Amino acid sequence: MEEVKKILKSQLDREKESIKRELTLSNLDAIYKITGTLCNIHELECAEMPTVLSEASENLIKKYSNGKYDKNIDELYNRYILAKEAYKENGDQAHRDKLMECVGRLMVEVYDMLSSMVMDSDFADERKEIQKQIRKLADM
Repeated sequence: MEEVKKILKSQLDREKESIKRELTLSNLDAIYKITGTLCNIHELECAEMPTVLSEASENLIKKYSNGKYDKNIDELYNRYILAKEAYKENGDQAHRDKLMECVGRLMVEVYDMLSSMVMDSDFADERKEIQKQIRKLADM
């Protein structure tokens, strides 16, 4: 797993250099996916989700989703919690695969929400804040 993390970190470094030259949706997408994957790997290794991250995600969803994503994200998050508990109890590959599937679906839904925010002109200030946060994550 360490080799995978090392490869992802080197790719993240390349993306950081690319984003310094030109900020594009492609750069943001790549950084989002890489940082998300690194966080997921860390989560699986540590087996606990930081409460700060969950609170920040919940606040972001409540603030910007306007109800469009609430139901889907809540349902997917509940599935994630159930899969995580089942994986903790059983710890086998099938439950791990189910957990990763739940994480992936949740990430896709949150990404869709963030993408719609980035494209919406009403969210120009929020888009700048999101880009700032992504840069902070990339610098870690």
